[in-house]
Amino acid sequence: MRVLRLVETVLTLSFVVTLAGCMSPPKPAEFFQPVSLQQHQIKSRVFETSNEITIMRACTNVLMDNSFQVYEAESQLGWISARKLKFIPLEMPAPASSSATILVYPNASRPETSIVRISIQNVVDADIYQELFARISQSLFVKAQPL
Repeated sequence: MRVLRLVETVLTLSFVVTLAGCMSPPKPAEFFQPVSLQQHQIKSRVFETSNEITIMRACTNVLMDNSFQVYEAESQLGWISARKLKFIPLEMPAPASSSATILVYPNASRPETSIVRISIQNVVDADIYQELFARISQSLFVKAQPL
């Protein structure tokens, strides 16, 4: 009787595991939604320099000045990833906990310029992006001035 019960339990668990293994994980709806041209324009700016390292340094400084912690950066890809945690006081109006990704890449239509694209999780307010780009621009301008 016990052996029969054990076999029944093992078969039931095997069946459940088999069914669960056949199911695919749900796809995040946000990941596959197309980005509108307006959203792309809000999150992207052209800077009048082809020196991507200088732009990345300015972007990193602006993120850190706004209480983001940069946890990954790849200069060859022009990629910066940062995070703002809940316990850090907010200087800019952004969610208490958010992630930011910045891409810096050459402008194919104007080789002497670079494009910077910023994406902040859960932030759609154009004013926040404008303020970040203004601070990046100011940082680049200050670096270009002789001491």
